Amino acid sequence: MKFTSFLLFRKKQTMWASYFSDCEQVINAINKYLEAGKTGKSSIMIPSFHKDSVIFEGGKNEVGTHQIQGFFDLINTCGQDPNPQPPHQISILDITETTAVTRTVMEFHGTTYTDYHSLIKTPEGWLIVAKVYHTHTH
Repeated sequence: MKFTSFLLFRKKQTMWASYFSDCEQVINAINKYLEAGKTGKSSIMIPSFHKDSVIFEGGKNEVGTHQIQGFFDLINTCGQDPNPQPPHQISILDITETTAVTRTVMEFHGTTYTDYHSLIKTPEGWLIVAKVYHTHTH
């Protein structure tokens, strides 16, 4: 009986350690995305995105996808953000052993956005597979 309890305790410890490690890796992927936007260098965020990831923009008359390469090109074209420390807040809305959803409220070149990222856990690590965002008007 005591041995079984110990094994269950060890399993829970391992589960929590894995959970916190996954949360940290998800946040790191989003931080690379934010760093790329701040510096205007998409090469920083590219490893955090799946090669087939998609982007949807809300708040437009016509909802559609943007190709990921076009998004990377936009980051490079915009260049470095004039604010050296643009404000942001990252929230993990949900995470499982293989999937995660985050919400990031951020400022990019003076405009506020709310981004929702869907991520999957791959052998290469956590990758963003979809970005859905809203542009705030003030």
